[in-house]
Amino acid sequence: MKVNAILLKPLDGYAPGSPRQFEQGDFERLRGMGAVREAGENDEVPPPVDEAAMLLEQFRHPVDGPKILAEMKSAFDVLKGDNSRMAGELSAMRAEVANLTALRDGVVEQRDTYEKERNEARQALEVLTVDLAASRSEANELRAGQSGSTRTAKSKTAD
Repeated sequence: MKVNAILLKPLDGYAPGSPRQFEQGDFERLRGMGAVREAGENDEVPPPVDEAAMLLEQFRHPVDGPKILAEMKSAFDVLKGDNSRMAGELSAMRAEVANLTALRDGVVEQRDTYEKERNEARQALEVLTVDLAASRSEANELRAGQSGSTRTAKSKTAD
């Protein structure tokens, strides 16, 4: 809802005493700062400005209209150039993302290969560890068997 107000302080280039219209929230904020008061019935408040009609009227002006259109075209051309530049940058960024994605995928594949090889090596080490333990146990049994037979032989000759 629009509120009709009278400026008590200069605001946006308007002098004190100028009638203006504000949204309710803006009016309350400005009134709290002592910048506006609500317009009474005797205060003249201009009708709301139709911005589209005002812009159309400016375009139709014999001197200012062509200037405004030329400025707008110039601004449009700048924006068009910016859009073209940004589209090129976007394409380059997409290519870079594709390269980084391919590199990441290669690194992930290498990591998976190394993990697989490491797991295979661990399994082989476990098998070797078990075989080594069995071989040591067997060797210890053989040594014990050889030591026992030698002692037996010595003890028989000693009797």
